Amino acid sequence: WKISVHISDVPETIKKGEAIDKNCKNRDSTLYIRNFHFPMMPKKLSDNFFSLKKGNKKLLYSLSF
Repeated sequence: WKISVHISDVPETIKKGEAIDKNCKNRDSTLYIRNFHFPMMPKKLSDNFFSLKKGNKKLLYSLSF
C-alpha cells in the first residue's frame, strides 16, 4: 500500500495577517462528512483556485508513505 497526501501551498498566495487569513483561522480546518464538506476558506477558493485538479499546475506539499 502507498498513501499520498497532497495539499495546495496556500501560504504562497494568502499572506499572514490578510483578511482572508484571519477569516480562515476562525474555522481552523475543513470539515468532511460523507458527501459534504464545510471549507475553511470561501468555497470559490477552496473548490476552484486551490483545488488540485488534473492538468492544472500548482505549488503544493506532498507526503507519501
